[in-house]
Amino acid sequence: MEEKELKDQYRQQIPTLLAELESSAKKWKKELDHGSFDLFFTKVLDISGSANMFGQTSIGAVAATLQSEMSPFFGSNNLPSKTDNKRILGITKQLMSMMQQPTGDQNTDIREV
Repeated sequence: MEEKELKDQYRQQIPTLLAELESSAKKWKKELDHGSFDLFFTKVLDISGSANMFGQTSIGAVAATLQSEMSPFFGSNNLPSKTDNKRILGITKQLMSMMQQPTGDQNTDIREV
């Protein structure tokens, strides 16, 4: 399969991935517990793993950054601090924004929050 076809195939999956990411992020913001954080993290993993595979390297890079911010807390007894959580949610917001944009318009600069 050519790169353009892979990108097109991934773009078709984005609405579902985006809805799942938004839903899990909202649940995490509301509940702030281990279960909601772990669900949120698995949705980030889904995007991080699949984006690069389908040639969406910009989305994959931001998702990988988010994954690295979240990974110390996944499956641990610790939850992110307020500062960590602010950074995680800021990167999540950027990732969701990128996923809503046409491929050529994606801003890939990670903004400090």
